[in-house]
Amino acid sequence: MIRTHRPPSLYSQDDPLTNAIRPPASETEHERQFRLQQEADARRISETIDEELRLEKREYDKNRQI
Repeated sequence: MIRTHRPPSLYSQDDPLTNAIRPPASETEHERQFRLQQEADARRISETIDEELRLEKREYDKNRQI
């Protein structure tokens, strides 16, 4: 499989959301580690909620068929 590096889109360089979530250039290593830990925690919580919703839907569908 051949992979090529694609340059960033001209539009993404000026995307306000990309600029809003980009870490500051003056971020220290400690701040970076803290930010990454916060992001990992948020991702874990989100995945837990998603799984709970899937289980609830499965249970609802199962009970609805009875």
